[in-house]
Amino acid sequence: DLIAPFVRSLRSVHAGPVALVVDDRPDVVALLSEYGVEALLHHKAEAWEPHPAMARFGAAVQLLARWPNVGCVLLCDVRDVVFQAPPFSPAPHKLETFIEYEDGALGDHSFNMKYLRALAGDAMAASIADRPCLCVGTVLGPRAEVLRFCRTVMMLAAIPRSEIGGAFGTDQAACNLAVHRGLIEAEIVPNYGRVATLGMTPGASLTFRDGKVVNPDGSASAIVHQHDRHPHLADPVHDLWGA
Repeated sequence: DLIAPFVRSLRSVHAGPVALVVDDRPDVVALLSEYGVEALLHHKAEAWEPHPAMARFGAAVQLLARWPNVGCVLLCDVRDVVFQAPPFSPAPHKLETFIEYEDGALGDHSFNMKYLRALAGDAMAASIADRPCLCVGTVLGPRAEVLRFCRTVMMLAAIPRSEIGGAFGTDQAACNLAVHRGLIEAEIVPNYGRVATLGMTPGASLTFRDGKVVNPDGSASAIVHQHDRHPHLADPVHDLWGA
């Protein structure tokens, strides 16, 4: 029921390759098979392993090695993402990262600052506190640029001890650090364009109309992220695309 809205909404607008790393469950595998999505079965290690939010970057690098001719890649969350138009139209010319909090900067966002300090220390976190909050839950771009992004995030996470580098939240910190310190070249895209990230958007400014989530400015983004933070959006989205 958590994966179905992602899969079904995506397949309504996109016919290209899709792969999801999932637990080895017959019902999940059957759903993905029905919609032509490659199931990459995850078997939990007996030893320590990173949080899935961090492990996904290594999985993406390994997966993209199997698809050398792919033009563009979307690396994104699953549970809280649905699609309303083709995600790669227009085609990106460089890596695109997306603002999640247009009314403030990183320094105003306690979650981001907490993990930035844990990953890189107080001084480094303070050096980018005035920059926009970027959300690692949706990153899109040409294949080579997405690979470079994944490897940079893993490099930054490998520097501190594993309990920090492999933790939930480190992916968000590494993304902001990599872009704002110029370790990778990326376009910083305002909210409500190709992607709408809604976790910090006032619910009263969002509506569900004609089968789509509508942004505060009246537009409907191709990729909707964090719709489940708002019950008046989550319920109709799941009624439309859920199990």
